[in-house]
Amino acid sequence: MDVGTVIGIGVAFLAIGLGILFGGNPLALIDVVSVFVVLLGTVGATIACFPLAKIFKLHTVALKAVFHKSTDVVEIILDLVKYAELARREGILSLENLVDEMKDPFIVRGIKMAVDGTDPELI
Repeated sequence: MDVGTVIGIGVAFLAIGLGILFGGNPLALIDVVSVFVVLLGTVGATIACFPLAKIFKLHTVALKAVFHKSTDVVEIILDLVKYAELARREGILSLENLVDEMKDPFIVRGIKMAVDGTDPELI
């Protein structure tokens, strides 16, 4: 679970609560027309900017934002060093055999692009 996300949401609600507590009118925060304009406008703009396939996967992104798995950075660095040494000794094409055992989809995509001869600046 990503504690930062939970803390950020809590701080936002705390700010609203303190605004009400120190003399603000809670009804000033709830204007039905404004709520519809903001919420439906946001939904409409999001749908217009992204393909529907990605919109329907939005719930998985929201869950990942809260329940984030931490990655072992040291393990990733050691793997990248191993791949670099292998590529230097046997050539970049030798990495193609290791793609099946790679866990990180970002690294897999980068290795596949390198093996396919993609311009290094693009990778």
